[in-house]
Amino acid sequence: MTSVNPVLPKVATASAAFGELSADQQAEIWSRARIRRLLRGETLVLQNTPADAVFVVVSGRFEVRRDELPVPLAEIGVGQPIGEIAFFAGGLRTATVVAVRDSVVLELDRASFEDVARRVPAIYDQLLAAMARRLAETTARVTSSGRVAAARTVAIVTAGHGGVPPAFHDLRNPRFQYCVVCHVKVHGSNVSPELLR
Repeated sequence: MTSVNPVLPKVATASAAFGELSADQQAEIWSRARIRRLLRGETLVLQNTPADAVFVVVSGRFEVRRDELPVPLAEIGVGQPIGEIAFFAGGLRTATVVAVRDSVVLELDRASFEDVARRVPAIYDQLLAAMARRLAETTARVTSSGRVAAARTVAIVTAGHGGVPPAFHDLRNPRFQYCVVCHVKVHGSNVSPELLR
């Protein structure tokens, strides 16, 4: 068995990312990992920078943020990977990840990861499963939170010879109460002024 930093066995058993691997396989992975400590507010990865490492949270909590969004996309906790999407895609970081409290992560740079992957090929399956779980959780959260915006634009394309029947787009219906401009264009200027208010 590979000799391991005393912190790592505790981490390996807590890691959701590698929980299905044997103790020897986990020890092999963690023997190549570097321990990083971050203070609350420190940035671990920065959006649009090269993805040269993948991380696993040992302790603490992180927020995932995108520059153009005012609220965090997600939180990442103990045992979860960070930075795996861009690391495996070979692109730039898709988001910024910031410690929301003092935290510890294990870091595998690309060379270390490739060496570990030759010795423990199951690492790919484990990280893929962790990514799939996170995607499922994110999808469920977005779907149930109502944060997906309702449609704000409706296109009416005329077909046939008679145009759009007025009953199709009735301004008395509350759904169309703010739709004065398109109503005039569709139904013409003969619409009652009371309906256009």
